[in-house]
Amino acid sequence: DVCSSDLKAHLLALEKAEAVNQRFICCGETHWFPDICALFSEAKPVLKIPTRTMPSWLVYVASLCSPAMNRAKGGIDRDYNVDTSLIRDKLGLTLTPEKETVADMMDDFIKIGAVDLPVTEGLS
Repeated sequence: DVCSSDLKAHLLALEKAEAVNQRFICCGETHWFPDICALFSEAKPVLKIPTRTMPSWLVYVASLCSPAMNRAKGGIDRDYNVDTSLIRDKLGLTLTPEKETVADMMDDFIKIGAVDLPVTEGLS
């Protein structure tokens, strides 16, 4: 499924005169990967999705002997927030909240068989 907010943003950008020569970032908020995992875990607690994270200082220590951690340390503790006010101010669009989008995504993953629900004990 295509997120309806994304589709609305494209249509509004084509229809509204205020959108001419503007660039719109169609994003409600930016999240670190562990935060996204936490949203998934909250949406489907039955899946028991791990949400533990490695402290930043440990990534730096591990980067001394691990090429993968050395590459990862460049993105640690960076601010990736973007200003998305244009999409609200110029297009008048309110995006679907992230928690709702994640819950819908998890339902879709389960529906297409990309994620299996655990078998509940005592049921046959």
